[in-house]
Amino acid sequence: MDDRKREPAADMPPLDGVNAPGNIARLGRQLLAEHPEQLNYALLLTATRQLIAIAEVAREDDPAAIVCDVFRLALLDEAEAVAFCSLRPIARVAPRADDYALAQALSHAGRTLGIELFDHVITGVTEYYSFRELGMLC
Repeated sequence: MDDRKREPAADMPPLDGVNAPGNIARLGRQLLAEHPEQLNYALLLTATRQLIAIAEVAREDDPAAIVCDVFRLALLDEAEAVAFCSLRPIARVAPRADDYALAQALSHAGRTLGIELFDHVITGVTEYYSFRELGMLC
């Protein structure tokens, strides 16, 4: 096991489930306030979008490393769905080309493994971008 931050849901702020991109962004902003740097997190979820755990995932720019990390954690915690949250300590967020490629790779891997990618949310200080809200997830 590595030393990256991983917290069970009981240690996280209460949510009414991770049933909307706004909830993911709100949790992302709480994490961003604690760690004002660019980080990636996997929210591991039940089928009804209840939070099982949250874990920091690969910081590399390599989409394959991120995808492997997200779904390795999901399989270990028997998650039925995941949400990916990229934190950026800037006010305005907009997806880059690599964000689109990562969303596609996460979605494909999730379908292959039978684990739903609920959303990929880029969270900034004041804004968020949800691939689900904009119909960008298959």
